[in-house]
Formats: sequence, structure tokens, C-alpha cells
Amino acid sequence: TALVADEYQLLHFGATWCVHCGELEKRLDDKDVKALIKKGDIKRVDIDVDQDPDGAAKYKVTALPVCILVRVNDKQEAVVVRRVTGAVSKEQLVKLVTLPQSQD
Repeated sequence: TALVADEYQLLHFGATWCVHCGELEKRLDDKDVKALIKKGDIKRVDIDVDQDPDGAAKYKVTALPVCILVRVNDKQEAVVVRRVTGAVSKEQLVKLVTLPQSQD
């Protein structure tokens, strides 16, 4: 995935065989969570750890599912803002994708 400076990305790590990943997927598709992702102009990236083990290793994913919010810096590096592990609640996902208010 191409990195664009100042872009936020929600990296969703899962696997087809992971039951909890399916539960989290449903919560990520909740209309309130999707609305916040859209509002924050966050790009959602679904990553199957069996298809992309290097991506999982890069972000030190050792359990599934994992969602990591990253922000791309001016050096085009993805910097972790926050992360959650497990089939977290809708409320925890809302906190994850609610971006800090701009100080401008």
C-alpha cells in the first residue's frame, strides 16, 4: 500500500481461520465505526497474516485480530498512533478511530 504523508491508515490484521477476526470484522463494518473512519479520512487496510507474514512481523503482530491506527509522516513512514488486540468492543473501536482534534 502506497504511503501518503499525513494520511491515517487503519491496519486490520486477521486470518480466514480466525473466529475472533470475523467478530471484529462485523464491528468494523458497524455504521457508527464506518462513519468515524470516513469522517477521519482514514484508509482501512485489511491484511491477512497468512498472505502477508512480513507485514505482520513488521508490526509485531503475535495474536489475532489486531487493529493498528498509523499516521504517515513526511518521511513516508507509518508511525503507530494506537493499537488494540482481540475481538474488542464497538466502543473500543470508536476510541481507536477517533482522531485527535487539530490544534491549528
